[in-house]
Amino acid sequence: MAEGHGIRENGENDDQPPSSANISGQNGDISLDIMVDAYAQEYQNLDQTMDEIDSWMTKLEQQNDSLNAQLDDLLESSRQARKELQEQNKSVVVNDIEMDDEECKTENDLNIAGDVSQSATSDIQNNTDDVKNSDNCLIKDEEND
Repeated sequence: MAEGHGIRENGENDDQPPSSANISGQNGDISLDIMVDAYAQEYQNLDQTMDEIDSWMTKLEQQNDSLNAQLDDLLESSRQARKELQEQNKSVVVNDIEMDDEECKTENDLNIAGDVSQSATSDIQNNTDDVKNSDNCLIKDEEND
């Protein structure tokens, strides 16, 4: 087998790990050097792959942390907006209740005013009747005299 990089006697490139079928020597025996080289290359490839996976996992964790922070901000903003809307709704409800109370008071005042007006009209009518009666009495008295 040729030393260094290049083409092996079996036609494989030195940069690629040998397949298990091609690790045997010319007489069918497996050379320890060939196995060590093959597995060393495998370990290098695995190590490089693990480093890439670690790098991607770190990026994913950073993105996940960023998204969690953004979601926490959004949740807090949503809670604050809901709290403000609830306070506004309470204010509107209180104002509506106060307006309903005012309307009731106004209706009561109008009813009282209507009762007073009706009572005053009745009193005026009674007074007018009294005046007519007293005028009639005076006229009768004058006629009798």
